Amino acid sequence: MMSIIARCKYCGSIWVCWNWCHNFGGDRDALEKANPHIDPKELRNWGHECWRCESCHETYEKVKNGVPYWLLSLFWRWL
Repeated sequence: MMSIIARCKYCGSIWVCWNWCHNFGGDRDALEKANPHIDPKELRNWGHECWRCESCHETYEKVKNGVPYWLLSLFWRWL
């Protein structure tokens, strides 16, 4: 069963700032040219950060059910 809110793949936290990085503004050609040492099939477009365990990770596709930054920052102040 899929979670309504995306979770950190390392610690399972919902305190994840999804889609903070869209590499090279979505210019796939520029991303591949800047990383000639990496197989283009291995390059990932999106970056994400977990505020609980401080891990950063990447995915190939944009996460559509994540918590937006503005909402995370609002609630994180109260924890």
